Parts: sequence; C-alpha cells; structure tokens
Amino acid sequence: MLLDFGDVPGWIEAIATSLAFAGTTSLLWIESRRRREERRAQTESQASKVAHWLDKSEAGEWSLKYRNASDVPVYRIRVHAYLNGVDMGYRQMRRIYPTGEEHTRRRINEWLNDIVLANYDEKVPIWIDLVFADATGRGWVRDLDGSLVQLKGTASKPPERFSGYEAPEREDVGTAIEPG
Repeated sequence: MLLDFGDVPGWIEAIATSLAFAGTTSLLWIESRRRREERRAQTESQASKVAHWLDKSEAGEWSLKYRNASDVPVYRIRVHAYLNGVDMGYRQMRRIYPTGEEHTRRRINEWLNDIVLANYDEKVPIWIDLVFADATGRGWVRDLDGSLVQLKGTASKPPERFSGYEAPEREDVGTAIEPG
C-alpha cells in the first residue's frame, strides 16, 4: 500500500504559509512588548526625575534635600518619616518646582530634627518617603533607596510599608510650606 503525500508545490505552499504566520505572530508580540515598555517609560518619565535624600551637617543637624529635574512641577507632596519602622508622621508641601537644583524646606528640616533629637541613636534607621502626584495626577512614592512605586492602578505590588499610602487628594493639602 502506497501513501500519497500530495505534490511538492502544495507542501512548499503549506510550509511558507506556516512560516509567514509564525513570523507575523512574533513581530506582533515584539511590537506589543515594545509599546508596553514605551507606555511604562512615559508614565514614569516625570516621577523618575524627582529625588530626595537626607543630609547631616557637621553641626549634627539633619536636612531633607530634594530635586525635581522634570519639566513641570510635582504636586501634593507628603514627606513621611519613620524611625526604626515606626511612623513618626508627615509634613506637606504644595508643589516642588522643576528647577533641577537641590532644595530644602526649613519647616520640614525643623520637624525632622525634632524627631531625630527626641528619638534617634546611631543604631536606629531613619526612613523618609516622599509621596507626590505628577502632572497627570498619578500618585507616586519615592523612598530613600530610590525605589519608585506608582500608587493605585499599578500592576506591581508595592512594598508592605507603602500599603497604607494613597495618592494625595487635592483637598488634603493645607497651607504651602514656604521655602527657607
């Protein structure tokens, strides 16, 4: 008994069609991945240009320094302080302008120094989280290690410490803390 597998041109056509389908599917997958990464980069574009850090002077005073290197202000900022994992409260700022230069706020630094003087020893870690809204209203948390986590609607699960944070509402912010 002889099996008939068809003619050679039919086989070539079937193989070419299968390869074309596989190639098109691969290109679509690659393009969708590229677009997803591009959307993520655009979403994080402004937030990734906001940074903060703690600085200790030779006199032993602490100050929170920050920089907004984006093109537009960030809004509704809350500075949360933790000592040894204990929430020590927060202070608010209305906005951080996009100067690209290092800044500090006197009232926040006085508050931080009061906390540190009352509670700090060299073995207790100080942790400062900066919660803010970008120009589109999306909420973000930046911690001292540089981690950036989007609040609400993020696909990634934020660290446990961030679980209680929500994007600050406009009416939550009181009087602006003036530079100084």
